[in-house]
Amino acid sequence: MKPSTTLSFQLHGLVYSIDKLAAELLKAESDINFPQFLIVLCAYQHPGCSKKYMADWLQLTEATVSSTSSKVFAKGYIKISADSKDARAKKIVVTRKGRQLVDRIYPIFEAALEPHFKAVSAADQKKLQHSIITIK
Repeated sequence: MKPSTTLSFQLHGLVYSIDKLAAELLKAESDINFPQFLIVLCAYQHPGCSKKYMADWLQLTEATVSSTSSKVFAKGYIKISADSKDARAKKIVVTRKGRQLVDRIYPIFEAALEPHFKAVSAADQKKLQHSIITIK
């Protein structure tokens, strides 16, 4: 079997294409890159989360989250503070500037991706969502 015909290879290709599209859109529309946007998005969806939680959610190392979140913090998109229960742990909260970024950029992503999914019925999209959650 050729690797290019396997489901895993095809999924990898799809994820790469979506990530590339997102990176290009962010470059044109903002001052942060795609990994930095994911930090903001996680803080937006999970207010007050720890760096450890964020690393698990994004499937990155804590060191990568720490380095990337410092850059995003410097641009004013998130706040980082000590956790009241554990001074060694850091809580990450999205700022108003970060919320505005997500609220502005996310619809652009959706609009850019919509043509790629038009050929897939709503029922099949729901099945695909379920499958992705199951695989994850």
